Amino acid sequence: MELSFQEENGLWPCFGVSVQVHRLRWDTVAGVPAALRGTYGDFAASTRWADLADAIVRLGCSVEAEPDEAGTGDIRRYRVPESGVRIFVRGDEGAQGAAGEVWSLSVSPSWWRETG
Repeated sequence: MELSFQEENGLWPCFGVSVQVHRLRWDTVAGVPAALRGTYGDFAASTRWADLADAIVRLGCSVEAEPDEAGTGDIRRYRVPESGVRIFVRGDEGAQGAAGEVWSLSVSPSWWRETG
């Protein structure tokens, strides 16, 4: 997990939370706290986008692709309008993972307002 902070008038409010799913490939035991493993069981080293998208839809939410403004195709971005979550997915094969694997999930109210 990563938390993002930004100074505003002498305060440091948190403006975003990210779950770096791609880091599980190196060590799911050290990367996931024992309390979470005890509650939810073992975590997989990677998550397929198709499986996550199906689960989101089964929960009654929708998934929308966001445009690839950079035009690289190496990371695809999706959002779940009902929750404000952005999901980043590997678009191509590479040293850091296979195409179709979830890279990370981010939630930030300020980012969400910018994209509508």
